[in-house]
Amino acid sequence: MCNRILITFFCFSLICAAGCRRKPATGSQGAQSSNQASPGFEPLGRDPNFEPRPPRPGPPPPDPRPCNTSANPSTSAVTFFDDWPPSSCCNFALSPTGRREGPNPWACNDRISGLDVPFGMSAEICEHEGPGLGKCRRFLPGRSFVGSDLNDKATTFLVDPKMIGNLDSNDYPPGFFISIGISGSIDNPRAGGSIGYDGTDLVYHDAIPLPNTCLNPHVITTSKRNDGSATSFVKDGILNVTMRVKPTPPFGSSSQIGIEIKCQ
Repeated sequence: MCNRILITFFCFSLICAAGCRRKPATGSQGAQSSNQASPGFEPLGRDPNFEPRPPRPGPPPPDPRPCNTSANPSTSAVTFFDDWPPSSCCNFALSPTGRREGPNPWACNDRISGLDVPFGMSAEICEHEGPGLGKCRRFLPGRSFVGSDLNDKATTFLVDPKMIGNLDSNDYPPGFFISIGISGSIDNPRAGGSIGYDGTDLVYHDAIPLPNTCLNPHVITTSKRNDGSATSFVKDGILNVTMRVKPTPPFGSSSQIGIEIKCQ
């Protein structure tokens, strides 16, 4: 009898050890106790003062402009500069072919700020390519800023083997009253000219140092439309050229003057 009781108790103990486990406590107290972190550890994402570390900045994007180019002007071509004053980026030269060209290389499109025109040549820059060139500007010999209104906008370039100047009121909006200053620095002996409004006319003035081979040039009017005029004189080896046009009135006709400088 006693042995049977002992065997029954032993079997019951084995069954309870395998399946008669105590259920966890239920309710808020049980849920809270089950979510508590172990001693010595902080739960992730629960620190209200936690601030994620900002990402490290990546390398700057590469400059698409070709740099390490010479800013020294050529005597046989017009040199165009990306920056003003000139730097070593995106400078290129175009020979006097008399035809319109794009920038070379094309990465310098809409980037030109200045140019250097050797004596005996002239250059023209325009905003666009194709039939609609947009605003254009002519430059006689000298080193010049293109003007704030054309800075970083030139797409088409023309280099002439002649010294041709032009001023057209179509290139300036009605009410143009401020000087855009296309000249270089005052102490630059090759400084170009300036364009401004004197209260009556749009005025282009240029002072061009003359070489010994051309001390008495002729300035010839090649084209004229409505109220356009040109004057010139030589003093101390400098050719002073002034072109004047009336601003285009609203719904009115524009004025233009064109010249060519020829050595005798």
